[in-house]
Amino acid sequence: MITKYRIRVSPRNRPTPRITKVDVEKETPLYVWIDGKRCQKESGYLKYYDSWEEAKVVLMEQAKIRLDDIAGQYERTELCFNLIQALKNEGV
Repeated sequence: MITKYRIRVSPRNRPTPRITKVDVEKETPLYVWIDGKRCQKESGYLKYYDSWEEAKVVLMEQAKIRLDDIAGQYERTELCFNLIQALKNEGV
């Protein structure tokens, strides 16, 4: 058996910071076999890594991307708010 670490890639608004240890029966560059079933190493929702540390780094990178997106949204919303606040009633 080969030990791998699986993370679930979650939608942007639902982080699932979980690393699951799995026993792999067989491995190729693109697939792993778990309980006799072939699984892609990188699918839309699951990814498999050789070490727990590597999986954690990927989860942290995903969280950083989310934080940067939210910070950008906040800045744009704050700018819009300030522009609205500065509007003057000119008898429109």
